[in-house]
Amino acid sequence: MRVARVIMFGSEGSFSRPVLAELLAHGVSVVAIVSPGITAHRPPGPEFPMPVEQVADPSSLEGLAKANEIPVLRSQNLGDAQFVTYLSSLKADVLLVACFPLKLPGSLQILPRIGCWNLHPSLLPKYRGPVPLFWQLRMEEEHTGITLHEVTEQMDSGNIVAQLALPLPADRDTMTLDNWVAKHGVALFLGALNDWRDGCLASRPQDEAAASYFPYPDR
Repeated sequence: MRVARVIMFGSEGSFSRPVLAELLAHGVSVVAIVSPGITAHRPPGPEFPMPVEQVADPSSLEGLAKANEIPVLRSQNLGDAQFVTYLSSLKADVLLVACFPLKLPGSLQILPRIGCWNLHPSLLPKYRGPVPLFWQLRMEEEHTGITLHEVTEQMDSGNIVAQLALPLPADRDTMTLDNWVAKHGVALFLGALNDWRDGCLASRPQDEAAASYFPYPDR
């Protein structure tokens, strides 16, 4: 079987870049990066259908993409028909979400051949929400985990594709934690791909009775 073709949805926080780096280190064919459009943290610039002129900073997600000749697309309107058609033309096996702030519409979720998956750094259904590592440290958890789950209309609630329980590392600065999650998360992702190829991948629903949600923290 050919190498899996992946479209990755990420952002310029500290989490997405190490995930991309791990994917590339394992030979995954990342055919495009989708990042949010204009936000409070990003100056106005070109959006889809024009691929952006990627920044040169190698420490950024877009800089790493440029170094590996991966096109980066910015869009706030993920349901735009032209945008959906373009992504469909890339013939992706998986859409992989890693720290992306926008909901993916159903028109995107059905595009990939294998699945549309999100990498979430908690043992779902616990610690749903945008910054689960912050809240797990805030709650003084000693153990956490990484969940690969199906993307649905309700964020962080799709069926669990794969999951790994782990103790939190002693070194808990942001960069160390994000690199740690990326390493184990991509390994989980690759294992799920192997299970799919072997015909033994089985997802399971989340236990809604055990679910917890935490928003962005205030000051």
